[in-house]
Amino acid sequence: MPIYLESTVLDYPSIYVNGGKRGFLIEVSTRDLVSALQPILVEMAA
Repeated sequence: MPIYLESTVLDYPSIYVNGGKRGFLIEVSTRDLVSALQPILVEMAA
């Protein structure tokens, strides 16, 4: 299944993603995220 990622996310050293339950956030390095998911980078908003 393709994974799409907003390209501007790479402007940040890390982001927070849902950890699987309400209120549980996980900080993930954007470099690690791209390495693990190999997403298609897109521009979703102009």
